[in-house]
Order: sequence, then C-alpha cells, then structure tokens
Amino acid sequence: MNQITEQVYYIEPYAQTLNAHVVKVREDGIVLDRTIFYPEGGGQEGDRGFINGVRVLDTRLTDGQIVHIMETTDPFREGYEVETVLDWPHRWHFMKAHTAQHMISGTMYTKAGINTVAVHMSDEIITVETDRGDIPLETLYQIESAVNEEIINSREVSSLEVSHSEAESLGLRRSIKVSGDVRLVQIGNVDLIACGGIHVRRTGEIGRISYAGSEIVRSHVRTIWYYSSSAVSHQREDREVVNEAGVLLSSRGRNIIPALEHLIQENRNLKAEVRSREEMIASLVLADGKKVFSSPVELSAYHKLCSEGRVFFAVYEREGGVNWLLCASDGLFSRFREKLFPLYAMKGGGKGIMYQGSASCSADELLSAAQGIIMESERNG
Repeated sequence: MNQITEQVYYIEPYAQTLNAHVVKVREDGIVLDRTIFYPEGGGQEGDRGFINGVRVLDTRLTDGQIVHIMETTDPFREGYEVETVLDWPHRWHFMKAHTAQHMISGTMYTKAGINTVAVHMSDEIITVETDRGDIPLETLYQIESAVNEEIINSREVSSLEVSHSEAESLGLRRSIKVSGDVRLVQIGNVDLIACGGIHVRRTGEIGRISYAGSEIVRSHVRTIWYYSSSAVSHQREDREVVNEAGVLLSSRGRNIIPALEHLIQENRNLKAEVRSREEMIASLVLADGKKVFSSPVELSAYHKLCSEGRVFFAVYEREGGVNWLLCASDGLFSRFREKLFPLYAMKGGGKGIMYQGSASCSADELLSAAQGIIMESERNG
C-alpha cells in the first residue's frame, strides 16, 4: 500500500485535534502528511470533523491513500499547514461499537464455537452474521450476560504488532487478511484478533450491550445488538411499551401474553361473525333478483355466491371511485373490458366466472353502463 500519511489515530486514538500539512488535493478530498481521522473499514464508519473550519464529510481509504472527503477542497493547496478537529462524539461512539462487536464475536466463539462471517455497525445497532443456521435463544442470552459482565469488569483493550508467522501461530478465531506484520487487538481474556480498527482503552467505556433479535441472511443467523446509550434507551422504550400494553389489557408482566392472545382470538371470532352476516346480506341482495346493483357490503361477501350460469354486476362505493365485481361468462367479461374499461378507467380481471377490480367514476354511471351491456347480451342470447 502506497501510504503517505502517518496514522496518528493508532498512536494517539484519543487525540481530538492535530496540526498537519496538505500533501495532495484531489477532486473528492485532501490527503495529509499525518492524521487523527480513521478511514472507513472493518465495518467501522470513517471519521468526520473539520479541517481549517471546512467540514470533513467522511474519511476513506482510496487508491491506498487516506482521503479526507471535504465539503469543498477550494481553500486547500499542497504544502498548506492545517488544523484538524475530530468529531469526537462520533468517533468515540464507533470506538465503543467496534470494541463491543469484538467482544460479542469473541464470546460467541469461545462460549459456543460460533464463527463470525460479517459485521456491520450503525449509530444504534451492531449486526453480527454467523456461520450458523440456528442459534438457541438461551445461548444468545448467555452471550449477552457474559459480554456485559466483562464490560462491568472494565477489561483493558490493547494492541500490538507481530510478524505474520507469529500471528498465524496464535490460532486466531478469524483468518488474517493482510500480508506482512499484523496488528493484533486484545480485549482481556475475551478476544484476540487481527484488526485495523480503533477501540476504547477499557471495556467499561461501552456501558452495556443488549440482544435485540435475529434474522436469517444467506441461510445464516444474523444477530442484532444494541450497544452503549442505545442499549439503555431501547430497554426503556421496551419497558414503556410493555407497561402501556399492560394498562390497556388490565394485566401485568407475563399475564399480558394470555390477555393479548385472548383479545386476538376475540377479534378473529368477531371478524368471522361479521363476514357471516355480510354473506347473509349478500344472499338477500341477490335474492331480490337484480342483476346490476350497488352493494351495501364489501364485494368479497359475494365470492361464494358466484356460480356457473349466474349473472350479476355489483359495485361498492369507496373514496375516489368504486370497486366492482362481475359474475358472468368470459365472453360477457370481454364485452365489459372492450366497452367500459376505457370509458371509466376500469382496472382488474379474473377467470372462470368471477371478475373484479376498481374504477374511477361514480357508481351510478358505471351501473347504468353495465345494465346496458347485460341487457344487450340477454337480447342477443
């Protein structure tokens, strides 16, 4: 790698300001002779901040060089001395995230033999994709507890450089992706891994982590974790939701679940009763003998009533137009599609004996037009 920038962020990871010189001005940003800005990598976001008061939007490793992506590069020239100011809350937040991710992955490996396939860190969550198709919930809770215990114990986080052969002899949980000397990051007895990221000095700075759920990605379990302040805020939010649900259901704690199940079943029963009554109303409407009519209930109530040889056209008014349903042969539907679809912005289709859709017009004008087509069909046999 043609690296022309001194990586001060490794030497002084807690430095928030630094004087440096511009060595290159690019179209997308500037390159400095030394920097405290960490470039995006390993799932960790690039740093932000200011250089001579101009906003640094991101820091990236491009063409082997650390490029500070600037809001504008106009004020800068090669050789200029500049003052760099790091967006420290952003950096520290992701230092905590990166350290927490190592602790989660390391504990997964040591406690359950689970390997990490990929990671991602955002402002609120860490995702760790594993090599497993299934992980018991109890195992994930055990990992959560073990990591939080190590956070409380505020273990030291350190780094050192060793030769590639020495690093390989250590039996690290993840293969080494670089050639030459290897930078190792050690977190107490929790994890030892080759990593080029920036981490906190002690695990206590993380605060805590909490397991938030899992999803299946590429046949792998991807676990989701809250960390630092988000772990606290989301636990509070979950507690508030549970408390509010308890008030609404007049239940507490685990009694909320059976109360909710009872409510869901009552809702299902009510829907079934409403559907039964709607179908009864639909039967009574058809018994009146009309073939074209505006329905007092939703048209799905007529589905079971469509049968071979039966002909009727119903509309149900809604805001901005109508829904329609036609029980008829394919030939009659073809006439509707040919003559009425273009005139009334009708959409829909079907097969066999039932066709349905929507139209952007009034119920009266569509019913009148449909009446004409059905009468014409009956006259022609």
